[in-house]
Amino acid sequence: MFKSNKGVTLVALVITIIVLLILAGVSISLIAGPNGVLTKSKKAAKDTDIANVKDAFELAVAGVAVEYQDDSITNLSLTAGNYFTYARIKANLDGYQICSATSTTEETTGKLEVSTDASSKSTIYLCKKGATSGATIYKVEYLMSDAPAFSGIVVTPVEE
Repeated sequence: MFKSNKGVTLVALVITIIVLLILAGVSISLIAGPNGVLTKSKKAAKDTDIANVKDAFELAVAGVAVEYQDDSITNLSLTAGNYFTYARIKANLDGYQICSATSTTEETTGKLEVSTDASSKSTIYLCKKGATSGATIYKVEYLMSDAPAFSGIVVTPVEE
């Protein structure tokens, strides 16, 4: 007599699946899209690494500058160009080492260059201490006068 309809109809099931697919598509684009969470987190990590390299370089240079000021009181013939050696920078460089543009092998000889032309920046390359092949190398550009005064420090990762 009376027919009881229990269960889900095919139309209701198809509509439910379509709604779930739409929600999944929106979620995936929010996570992995060009403006997604993953892209933004990778950019934030890269920006943080660059800021850390810049801070480490600035602190190393500041440490050597203090030593230079102290030593120049007793030795008036000192110049910043001869004082800011890689060995002195290395001693103050926390967590990073001086390397070349193409290799993470540590550079131990050399000195920071004094710039007389404000449009001509000098360059040094840094990588994480103990880095292996394939690690990110950072190009640090700076201006250093013979005062010594540093300015215009710009850090960029070297693209492979």
